[in-house]
Amino acid sequence: MHPYFLKSFVDFRFHAMSKILYLLRHAHAGRSHLSLSDFDRPLSDRGRKAASRMAAYMKQHGLTPTLVLCSSARRAAETWELLSPAFNSDIAVEQQRGLYLASSGQLLATLKPVPATVERLLVVAHNPGIAELALSLAGPGSTPHALEELQEHYPPAALAEFHLTADSWSKMANSAGRLERFIQPSEL
Repeated sequence: MHPYFLKSFVDFRFHAMSKILYLLRHAHAGRSHLSLSDFDRPLSDRGRKAASRMAAYMKQHGLTPTLVLCSSARRAAETWELLSPAFNSDIAVEQQRGLYLASSGQLLATLKPVPATVERLLVVAHNPGIAELALSLAGPGSTPHALEELQEHYPPAALAEFHLTADSWSKMANSAGRLERFIQPSEL
């Protein structure tokens, strides 16, 4: 078989059986107030604007999740609230306290029980866990420029898109994803 057709066949097979994972760091939060805990910090004006820009980008590029797992921390919940109008209202959303400041390993453990029927999953969570998970998932075939940017910095409201080779979320492992894009609000 000609190398071009072989690559096209492999690409087709990869896309046909893959799951898509979107990892979104919550948007920029305001500084801590003496009366508020870290968990209760709201988004800043800058964060609200960045979340709105990311929502427009996701809608324009068809990056629509079928399930959202969102940290129940106020800044993460507000980030999703600003994104959600860009999508239809049928998206299932689960707010989880366990995603608040979760490590990479904790985030991965949270994803494994997601039903295999979910094709596109969005996780809205926090650093450093979200960045560490993204770096651990990036495997062969990742977009070089996106990987370089991801390795440098994972700013608030940044989005990483992974295509996973597993047919089930329970089979996710390190280097099991192809980083398709890494979008930062400053690029929008």
